[in-house]
Amino acid sequence: MYNNGSSVYTINRIQDWKKFEAKNIADNFSTSDLYQFFILNSTPSEPKILLVPKSRESGAYMEVWYLRQANRLEEDTD
Repeated sequence: MYNNGSSVYTINRIQDWKKFEAKNIADNFSTSDLYQFFILNSTPSEPKILLVPKSRESGAYMEVWYLRQANRLEEDTD
């Protein structure tokens, strides 16, 4: 989530087939697009979140939530 007080939105994941094009455009042209992200896994077992476009401001405006190896619901009582 992105939240700077006046602007709040979900930072969406860029689909795999578009991510390199979107990053290249954002790196080479000034843009005011909403932030998006994709997972960069250049080192095995150490994935990182890559923000597109690069951060334009400093501060604690992002909040990351994730489920890590969530338990499976296998029984009716789970």
